[in-house]
This record gives sequence, C-alpha cells and structure tokens, in this order.
Amino acid sequence: MFKDALRELLTFLKNPQEKISNPPSQLAPLSLLIASYLLFLIPVFASTGFLSLAEKFGVFEPNDHAIMKMLDQIPAIGVLAFAVVFAPIAEETIFRLPLRWPRAYLFRILLFPIYITGPNSLQGTKASIHQWWNRNYRFIFYGVAIAFGLIHATNFLSSGSSSQMLLWAPLLVLPQVLLGVLLGFIRLRLGFWWAILTHALHNFIFMGMALLMLS
Repeated sequence: MFKDALRELLTFLKNPQEKISNPPSQLAPLSLLIASYLLFLIPVFASTGFLSLAEKFGVFEPNDHAIMKMLDQIPAIGVLAFAVVFAPIAEETIFRLPLRWPRAYLFRILLFPIYITGPNSLQGTKASIHQWWNRNYRFIFYGVAIAFGLIHATNFLSSGSSSQMLLWAPLLVLPQVLLGVLLGFIRLRLGFWWAILTHALHNFIFMGMALLMLS
C-alpha cells in the first residue's frame, strides 16, 4: 500500500496536473488517503522542529500563539470544534476547491484582464485564459499551497518583532505548506470532500494532542 501511494505521490509532485494523466490508483480511496497522509507525516513532524528553534532564539513565545489566546477566551471543546469542523470546511473551500478549472472563479476573474485585449471574441478570451491555466498549473498548485501556509503565519503575529517574523515565517509555516501540498493532491485525486476529511483528521490529531498536553 505504501509503495503504491509513494509512487503515485512522487509522480504527481514532479508535475502537478489538474487532470491526472497517469492511470487511476489501484488503491481504494481510504487506503490512498491513509497511506499518503502517513507518508507526509514524516516531513511534517520534521519541519515542526523549526518551532522549537524559533522559540530558542526568542522569535516567539508559545503563550502568544493564536490558539493559546483562543483557549483563554473559549472552552477547549470549542477550540477543537473550530479546528475540526469550521476551519477545514472554510480553508478547503478557499484554497482547494478552486484547484479545478470549473470552480476557479476568482482565478478566472483575475486572469481575464491579461487577455482582454487579445482575441476579439469572448469565447476566444476564455479559451486563452484556460490555456494559460493549463500551461502554468504546477505554479498555481504550489502557489496555492504556499499561500495556504503563509496564511498561518498570522498565528505568530503577536510574537517578536515584525522583521523577525518576516524572516522566520517561511520556516514556521512549513508544516502547513506541506499539508497544503498533500491536501491539494487528495482534492485532485480523490475529490473535494476527501480533502476536507483529511484536513479535519489532521487538525483533530494535532489539536487533540496539544490539548491533552495542556490539560
């Protein structure tokens, strides 16, 4: 199972495509989800070491993290519900749903001015935008994953100086960037709701562990 999932992941990551051209997975959806998630846990856990390093250098204080501040205001069960229900649905709708062209409304609006002076017909303009999307899809895919990670830098904004956070942000949010890559793969390979399920599972595991350690 892990060998097949690793092969499929590596093939995809080399050249992310909206329409995956290699043969469909021989693994059942749940098996592919579990195997690919467990494979990603290795680099995700490794990258969390940057948090300890940043704390050692005084970049941020754990008590200043957004989750800690949230725990001061609402019960732990409410924080867990937010992380497992609301956050996955909202973030997957914003970041992963548009990874397929029919749902990429915002991208299409932003790209429209690029071709507005091009083809004379509106249909020709739409076709040109779609061609640009297909040619640059790998940059779009990884760009979305990076944007998803960087959004989580707001969790640390109350800590340290802005210049320090600017330098450390790419390292501090690396686990979220990696998660964004995995969720993008799951969304394209298995579907949007599978990505929400994976996101909710991830948040439940990590938030549950964190809350148990704090209790």
